[in-house]
Amino acid sequence: MRVQAHVVGYGRVKSILWAYALKEYAQRHNITGWVKIVSSESVELVLQGEKEKVEMLVRWMYTGNQYGRITHAKVEWSTNFSTEYRTFTVMR
Repeated sequence: MRVQAHVVGYGRVKSILWAYALKEYAQRHNITGWVKIVSSESVELVLQGEKEKVEMLVRWMYTGNQYGRITHAKVEWSTNFSTEYRTFTVMR
């Protein structure tokens, strides 16, 4: 089932490279949407894709990489969404 997750995450994001690593992961798993680094301690995302793949990406954010990871997040799930994203974008 295709779902949308609106995520506001908190943790440590050292670089925009974290967002590009997340984008690469999303593209490999056919997840669309966007990510925006709000500050060095928070990020916001909209993810659309198959539920299990979107869940995997949310888990990846907790593991992260050398550029950052989140420690806690608020995730709002939906199966009804008005905007359908075709790509994954890093917002600035």
